[in-house]
Amino acid sequence: MSIISLSLKFSIDCAHCGETLPINKAAEKILCDRCGEETLTPLVLWQKLVTEHLVDASTLKPETDTWANGMLAGVGSYSMVFGNMLPRCTDGCGAIWPLDSVLEIAEKEHTEFCCTGCGKIWSVRKPPEWFDKVIPYAKFLVGEESPGDTGGKIEGGEEGISIHCYHCGGSLSLDGSSRKVTCQYCGQDLLIPDDIWSRLHPVTAARPWFILLDMGENVDLLPYDIDDFIDLEAMPNGDTVLLWEQNNTGHIGLANRTGGLRWHTKEFTLSDYARLLYDRQNHTIWVLEHDEHLVYAFEADTGREILRIKNKKENSKQITACDHEGIAISTDGSIVVYRRWGGEEANEPKRFIPNEEGELVSVEDYVFYANTLRRFDTQGNRIPLWEGFSDEDLTYREEVRFEELTNQPTVLPEETWLMGGPDNVLYVLDRTNGRIARFDRHGILLESIKPKLKGVARIQDCGVAGNGTTYILFDHEKDIGESNFSHVGKISPDGSFRIIAGPLNDVNNFPLGTDMERMAVAENGELHLCDYNFNNFRILTSDGSHIWRSPGTVKEDETLAEELAEEQSG
Repeated sequence: MSIISLSLKFSIDCAHCGETLPINKAAEKILCDRCGEETLTPLVLWQKLVTEHLVDASTLKPETDTWANGMLAGVGSYSMVFGNMLPRCTDGCGAIWPLDSVLEIAEKEHTEFCCTGCGKIWSVRKPPEWFDKVIPYAKFLVGEESPGDTGGKIEGGEEGISIHCYHCGGSLSLDGSSRKVTCQYCGQDLLIPDDIWSRLHPVTAARPWFILLDMGENVDLLPYDIDDFIDLEAMPNGDTVLLWEQNNTGHIGLANRTGGLRWHTKEFTLSDYARLLYDRQNHTIWVLEHDEHLVYAFEADTGREILRIKNKKENSKQITACDHEGIAISTDGSIVVYRRWGGEEANEPKRFIPNEEGELVSVEDYVFYANTLRRFDTQGNRIPLWEGFSDEDLTYREEVRFEELTNQPTVLPEETWLMGGPDNVLYVLDRTNGRIARFDRHGILLESIKPKLKGVARIQDCGVAGNGTTYILFDHEKDIGESNFSHVGKISPDGSFRIIAGPLNDVNNFPLGTDMERMAVAENGELHLCDYNFNNFRILTSDGSHIWRSPGTVKEDETLAEELAEEQSG
């Protein structure tokens, strides 16, 4: 059991009198001590105001806290202090309570315990079911209220305070349950004066209470907000590897479907256009930098860095994806990179021009450095591009059209993407029309299909499932209002195409976001999508229905649905 203790001190404006209303417990309505009215504090309020800050609190150094305040429509002003703090006697002696002792009391299902320092009584309980949607892994709530503390409240009815009816002078019975009372003698209704009501209900101040998280095997919570999301990869067990930048440093983590990170590696160099590749055979995660000659490899089970290849300039024998035009990983773990290579070797392609007979001949003493394909092994060393063929024996051309692709290609048409498929098959996709060419490990052209992509304006990302189905993330050719909502479609091996998710789909017509650029396809066809930050992070089935959404995505979808409704009505 791995326990994190978070502290929260929280207040909002009373919806009735406008005075400060302390939120000293996890509840969906709070009674105001000043006016005696209840203010609703539903789940959506907790998610909008509290979730992000509690996640941030989990990343703070132990025994530190910070604060936040502001205004929220429908709520008014709010103020909170949150931190990574052990539970303690916040309204008494200030003693810090050992976590083991608090957990032992809570596990025995006791609801109260005494402070070891001053004897003051405090509460402990399991959180309500809805609270898991505020913060995952919440196991116990500690110190929400002090059961033995009346806060100066007058107890005992008439023995503590007396008040007489304004009409008949009879003695009134006060129990503090309502500000309006009825005289038992004359039957007249009276409103209890402010000073008497305040004595019956002294104003409660906001004070810290504590949320104990049982992280289990997780090392961190999924970040609520990040500086820059970079890429993602889908794992065979349904988890997702996420790559992002925070505070000008790289982060990579394995996210599960409960809002946690199983591992989290950070503080490495990362640019905005780095890409992830997953080697299923060796269970390795590759990070290929786009802006420099830098490549990382991490263990997929632990996040431990196992390889780093960094060169100031291109090394012709080692992998680099600097300024690449496409990358893909094969089933055997080898990586194909399409880029303009530096030409250090003698076997670099020469420029070919047609002679009078129309035959292509090389131009002597001139080397043309076109984008070409190269392959690298699991240690980042260059190997032959196509099995059974030496790179020196391959034919290099300056340009090629898609319909001209043939066996053992070295140059690809413009606007194409590479994808690794099952059985070491390399997929080449034309992002302008969805045409797909498939090559086996020997470079033999297996098939070329040209599906009719009805509704597709521009493909933003793509991937291949284990059964050979190609999935595309795309901008729809039809805007909704002034927005272009992203959609997902599938191209079957036979070339048939259909849209499976997005607002203009007949079945799964929920919004995915706008202008999305990243999607990962699992071997079983599950689709992992993320955009900008983790507030739009979801997993779909191979047919486009929802499997899971991050807590922030649930809230974001409500906003997207409202935006979509406005666009459609307009």
